[in-house]
Amino acid sequence: MSGYRLMRSDCDRLGVRECELHKYSAEASTLGIRVGEWPTRIETDLGNGMPFILSHSKSQHGDLLWVTCSQANGCISLRIYND
Repeated sequence: MSGYRLMRSDCDRLGVRECELHKYSAEASTLGIRVGEWPTRIETDLGNGMPFILSHSKSQHGDLLWVTCSQANGCISLRIYND
């Protein structure tokens, strides 16, 4: 999937929180991610401005619980929970 964006100016409105230093989290639906779709890339102006790239996920009993996207050439990560 492509076409997803997360801009600093949208974080509060979308409920994206920095839960630990450089570690953000959000619900899939607030980012506009539809059921069954997971972005492989999310454009952003956070951190170094490079996109978030899908890095790993967590499943339980066949259900996807969350995915983590790490910023290219950066130290920021975004965990997206399947809601």
